[in-house]
Amino acid sequence: MTEVVTCPSCGSQYLATAVSCVDCGAPLVAGPRLEPADDEVGYELGDWGDGERHDLARQIADLGIASRWEGVELVVREADADAVEELIDEIDNPDALAAEEDDADAGAELLSTLYVSSDVLQHDGTSAAAVVELLEAAEQAAELGPPYGIDGEVWRVLLEKVGTVAELLGAEAAEEEVMAAARDLREAVRPLV
Repeated sequence: MTEVVTCPSCGSQYLATAVSCVDCGAPLVAGPRLEPADDEVGYELGDWGDGERHDLARQIADLGIASRWEGVELVVREADADAVEELIDEIDNPDALAAEEDDADAGAELLSTLYVSSDVLQHDGTSAAAVVELLEAAEQAAELGPPYGIDGEVWRVLLEKVGTVAELLGAEAAEEEVMAAARDLREAVRPLV
């Protein structure tokens, strides 16, 4: 027996290999169908292509979220709105997700560099390699902004400590002062790495 799928929007039937309804453009994916109810949210996706709508419908079906299509408008329960909006954002802005991942990697790498360089400097305030690493990390920290998951106030305090060590290194302060400031920075960074 040949598998048939029914359009969740208009009821037209197609072979299971069809991707979208010829009559109304709705994606054809077998998933839980949402019956009309009071607590619904609709998403007008007329500016999307068939491929994007089909991708969204497939992801929703994979998650077991009940839905229906009314033409190019996706309708889901209000309780599922957050999950659906996240999927829509991912499809609508694929570069933003990659940028967030890059920022998270850059933030983790920056914190690691600050930790290691301050750890070295707390024991040897004249280590050339640690001085260069810390000064480069200080510049990067000022440009980057708080890494994912770090509170703005925690980040501000950390930047102050980074600035203090960088200032002391630039002023060629006494090694003991550099070591003390580096120790203070290391202790601030330690819980974040």
